[in-house]
Amino acid sequence: MSGSFPSRWIHGSADCSANSDPPIQIHEYDEHTFILRQNKCINYEAPFLYVLFGSERVFLLDTGVTPRPEVCPTRDAIEALIERRLGGRPRNSVQLVVGHSHSHGDHTSGDPQFLGRPHTTVVGSDLETVAEFFGITDWPDQTVEFDLGGRRLVLTQAMLKGLGRQEI
Repeated sequence: MSGSFPSRWIHGSADCSANSDPPIQIHEYDEHTFILRQNKCINYEAPFLYVLFGSERVFLLDTGVTPRPEVCPTRDAIEALIERRLGGRPRNSVQLVVGHSHSHGDHTSGDPQFLGRPHTTVVGSDLETVAEFFGITDWPDQTVEFDLGGRRLVLTQAMLKGLGRQEI
């Protein structure tokens, strides 16, 4: 699979009161993968979020820095991508799974935007919850696969090493 990166990622503005960048930049890496970047004027971390489509599930890696959709409408952006992808198919034909690269707030604070969304599972960011959801029984030595429907994610120790830790 080969995709492309944008020539420029949004950065916000030196003076955020004059910022004209959108709250979220959405980049289509390829037809099954989207990269979102939150504006630095929302938070200096400007986290990247990843949306991976399979035929049965959509996996969102990280939810970003704010639970407030009026500040950064992460859920609306994801909803629009899913609607576009479904192309008129019923919404319940795909499940949204929300996971995290690690447990820092700039990767998990947007979770409340997805709580209560139909056909959605928000996986907690602690190691025990992640292990249970993905079927990891031999941490840290086990590698597991998560099937999105025609697209398998391989979860390894290296990918999951930051979960369950609050690093300062």
